[in-house]
Amino acid sequence: MNYMDNKISFSAYSALFNNVDNCIFTRNKVSNQVKWINKDDNDLNIKIKNEKRLKRILFNEIKSLYNNRINRYNLEGFSRINDEKIKDLEINKFFLVEDKFKGTSGQYSVFPRTFYCDKCGDLRVFSNTDEWKHFDVKNCRNKNCNGKYKQFNYVTFCPHCGQIKNIYPKCETHGTKYLKLIKNTENQKYWKVKCTKCGEFIDLYYSFCNHKDIYNLNHSISNEKSSKVMLLPVMQNSIFRSVVKTIVDVQNLEWEDNVDSIMLGSYLGKFNYLFSSNDDVNNPERILEYITTVLKTFEPHKENPQKAIDLGIIGPNLPQIVSNIENTITEIKKNYFDEEFTELTDYLILKNYFGDNKGNKKFTEYIEIHDSFKREFEKLKNILKISEITYIPDIHLISSSIGTNRGVSTLEDNYLNHFEPHWKSKDKDIFKVYSYPFETEGIIFDLNKVEVVKWLIKNKFLNGDEFNQFMDEDEAKNIIMNLDKDGEAYSHLKILLHTFSHIMIRRSSLYTGLDVDSCGELLFPKSAAFLIYSTSNINIGGFSFVFENSMIDWFQDVQLDIKDCIFDPSCLDDNGACFSCLYLPEFVCGFFNGFLDRDVFLGKTDRYCVGFWSIDIN
Repeated sequence: MNYMDNKISFSAYSALFNNVDNCIFTRNKVSNQVKWINKDDNDLNIKIKNEKRLKRILFNEIKSLYNNRINRYNLEGFSRINDEKIKDLEINKFFLVEDKFKGTSGQYSVFPRTFYCDKCGDLRVFSNTDEWKHFDVKNCRNKNCNGKYKQFNYVTFCPHCGQIKNIYPKCETHGTKYLKLIKNTENQKYWKVKCTKCGEFIDLYYSFCNHKDIYNLNHSISNEKSSKVMLLPVMQNSIFRSVVKTIVDVQNLEWEDNVDSIMLGSYLGKFNYLFSSNDDVNNPERILEYITTVLKTFEPHKENPQKAIDLGIIGPNLPQIVSNIENTITEIKKNYFDEEFTELTDYLILKNYFGDNKGNKKFTEYIEIHDSFKREFEKLKNILKISEITYIPDIHLISSSIGTNRGVSTLEDNYLNHFEPHWKSKDKDIFKVYSYPFETEGIIFDLNKVEVVKWLIKNKFLNGDEFNQFMDEDEAKNIIMNLDKDGEAYSHLKILLHTFSHIMIRRSSLYTGLDVDSCGELLFPKSAAFLIYSTSNINIGGFSFVFENSMIDWFQDVQLDIKDCIFDPSCLDDNGACFSCLYLPEFVCGFFNGFLDRDVFLGKTDRYCVGFWSIDIN
């Protein structure tokens, strides 16, 4: 990042969270704002294998978040994003710089440009560049004062319309030339500004928002009555928080948009009718290969298949086979949301159901030739309800900043974040995402699905009368896979997985050689699993080492980490998570430290009558 030749370096992964449009970062106690990001044109990025799939997934996420915000707050001055807008979405990759002296990835500037003297209160409000260039922050302009200037880093935020406005007080007669900040209390809400020329006192900021568009004051964002604004400090991840979505990069079928449906259908056995051999039926990789070959063969002749049959190019049964496949795909699409497709197929790819990760190692197989771990792992499986641990040496991920959440960050259930896409201009006609494809390693943890379903039933998140008391793994798998994404059971399973993930990440530096800041996570509630992966620029093989040498140690005393927090009992009584026991930096956690609760394992509050680790497994 560059500003007036003052260059600052960030790793590409952390830049997704800190250095996209409008984001704030702090250096030397001064807040700065990213103005723009340069597009990749030097081919230093890894190639994205399936950009069409990436675009579809990110577009659906952006559309959902933005339209939900408009609907929730009645922001009728905004236009909703419809399906046709996918053509206006741009996939941008960072301009990566190998040598910081030979190029920059973007531009930033000091924000806000309002400063006051720490001795006399002289207030400087800069609106033109020339005056700003000659500003000396270390010396007050008043000759009789030896004070230094501090940044007044506050803005106002309207919780209803989501607008963030700079604080630029001025005297109606004398403008900003003779302003003085009066700090008569520690509470910034009651600070005043005085014009030393005429003696007029000026409110520091307007207390109410009329919901007029700051870029077009003749246009109203909302017809609701004026609402009170909040005074927010401008600091890193405070008023603009980048929303990042990470997915697995899958093979590209340029002629086929339904790769997720085909993969999921292959796994679920929906295409078994196409085969007579049991070997093929039990081989999702073979099924996927067959179906894609059939559809690719038929694609050039779909407008006139009879002509291709008459010429002997395709077989007479091929149109009917294709029709059956298309009907099956339609059926699968009716039963699963797009986000569920992504989650399930990402999990299946990581677990090597389609031959993408042939170097995977399962811990249950690894201990067969390393007998010293066997007994300890059997104990862990029973106590912690884990069914499998898989090391994946070659993971292709794409992390993308799809927009920003504006204003306050709260975990209250009734609050919806003010999500704003990365618009290319103020006209809001084209929007963009910043994507960073990378290769890494990681470990995926599968919970015991039977125990997960039992736990959901015992906590009354599922109706136990509907399920077999003596269910096997396949029955439990189908129950979990068909959980309603908006239902109570799915939500609490997500909390269970996310809490478990945070526990393991917080312990990772002791055993993997990776700092907490160098880890990332992906949750797969529909598969009762989670992935922890490395985000380090240099792959030091930390997860490979811990898998082969320290996996048992990684879990050692994990229950003690869950049991106590220095802020108990208030932490456990409130929501079971805080910065002391579970929180991670926001560029590590994909959910802004939401969906966390230690009580999922303990069962000590009215939120959970039975903890996951307190179930009698017999």
